[in-house]
Amino acid sequence: MLFFPGVPHGCGTAPGEFWDEFWFEFEGPVFDLMRTNGLLDLRQPVHHAPGHDYWFRRLFDIVPAQHLAKKTPPHITIARFVLALMELLA
Repeated sequence: MLFFPGVPHGCGTAPGEFWDEFWFEFEGPVFDLMRTNGLLDLRQPVHHAPGHDYWFRRLFDIVPAQHLAKKTPPHITIARFVLALMELLA
């Protein structure tokens, strides 16, 4: 699920249900370009990804635990995220 800046949003579960989630918050010229070119589409904020265990691990690994020790350069983290996002939205 993608939430876009300046667009009100809300989400939640049905009574008695729960989510196990994590999120990325992103902004900047790479993502502005993706919106301009329609890769991130305000009209299609919900994406269903079969293999949710795969995607959870794939996205979780973008900022690995080693980051805390090695301090992964920001451009590497952004590149990993953009690649995973494009694969997920394909």
